[in-house]
Amino acid sequence: MAKLLKYIFAPLFLLVMLFAGAAQAQTTALRLGQSLPLSGALAELGTEYRDGMLAYFKVLNSRGGVHGRRIELVTLDDGYVVERSVENAKKLLDQEDVFAFIGMFGSANYGALIPLINERGIPSLAPYSGSDELRAQKAPTTFWLRASYGDESEKIVDQLTTLGIERIAVFYQNDAFGKAGLAGVELALVGIAISQVVPYPWSGTKPVVREFMGLPKAFQPAAGASYTTLEGYLAAKIMVEALNRAGPQASRDKLLAALDSMRPYDTGGFTVSYSGKERLGSRFVEVTIVGNGGRLMH
Repeated sequence: MAKLLKYIFAPLFLLVMLFAGAAQAQTTALRLGQSLPLSGALAELGTEYRDGMLAYFKVLNSRGGVHGRRIELVTLDDGYVVERSVENAKKLLDQEDVFAFIGMFGSANYGALIPLINERGIPSLAPYSGSDELRAQKAPTTFWLRASYGDESEKIVDQLTTLGIERIAVFYQNDAFGKAGLAGVELALVGIAISQVVPYPWSGTKPVVREFMGLPKAFQPAAGASYTTLEGYLAAKIMVEALNRAGPQASRDKLLAALDSMRPYDTGGFTVSYSGKERLGSRFVEVTIVGNGGRLMH
């Protein structure tokens, strides 16, 4: 009888263990890695970019994650130093066991990472750089989010020519009287034009911006709404869409295929498109003006 029970319960025990293992695998967190400056001269930019991503991931995790799996963002500080970026990338892969990269930071920094990323076939979304030179390199697993510097320059030139502005000069007397006149001219101008690669983050005209502005306070970035926090939020949203498309048993190859299937993907008024060899997701550029007192005007 004991022998019979052994034959009955042994397979049942193995079946239970298999189900338990599957359930554990299903709930294992998806770990994403990034290296960016949380210290040094560009700490503010790096922190805001990370915090914009965290805002989306926190909301997502509060709702059950992706296919029942939480997303963990593992961030290492590189102080905007190229060598530290490379060290951090290796640590993220070899010690932190990250699934993919998101939001790596800096043109020179990312240029130094491309050989490693290519060699290991790591999906890498939204590096924070507008470098046309990097976009021209062979990097099949890198998916750029922001428009390039070339796109930004073209938009600025178009804006000036549309307004009929070619050159602005002031000839003034170098004394108190002349400087007062110069100040008057400066006051009369629309200010400094700045190109932006994501939508204006303080207006509810686009659904994704309304979504971002309407986040519960507990999930909002510490810096509040800014172009950088919104760009991070968009990057996270695109990554989550790709992970959803990759399915419950996501692999790096499935994630790459999912990113490549976004032809196009509308985040809510901001659209990205990746297809075939095209790895530049967006060419969106608009111009804002720095007005009196440093206020941005859209």
